[in-house]
Amino acid sequence: HYLVGTGSTDPIFQVDPIDWAYRYTGDKNSNPLPQLIEDERAIGDVSFHRNRLALAGDENIILSQAGDFFNLFVEDPENIGDADPIDIALSSDEITIIQHIIPFRKALTIFTKVGRQFELNAPETLTPNTAAITPSTAYNSIANVRPVTLNNNLYFPAKRTATTELRE
Repeated sequence: HYLVGTGSTDPIFQVDPIDWAYRYTGDKNSNPLPQLIEDERAIGDVSFHRNRLALAGDENIILSQAGDFFNLFVEDPENIGDADPIDIALSSDEITIIQHIIPFRKALTIFTKVGRQFELNAPETLTPNTAAITPSTAYNSIANVRPVTLNNNLYFPAKRTATTELRE
């Protein structure tokens, strides 16, 4: 479901179901649902990044078709295009359940429950072929506090032995 704003002077909101795009090409083998949706895992965070809807859950991130937020299927399974959805998983030597995904500069910063941070980025254009997740930092961030961007900085709380610090 999502909110729809209407009205000219006084805002009025209604909640409508999302009209997800259908799979028009291929089948469940050649054009499958993203792993997160197929396995019916919980979605832990939602964001927008570089003209795509981003959904995160467990160790996976899905980015919709570019400019088509509710389309999670490729146009042509035989030829993956630049605008097609991205379905990518974190790779680490420990379990890295995603807590928050925050667009920051040209990357999507990923905060995990174990205090590891990653970045999903691409050299220029974000496509299924250029998207990569790389480890960035390992601060013991506080998982239940959402990081915040302010101007050109990203702030998040991190645990220390007897105190909490604000990381920039």
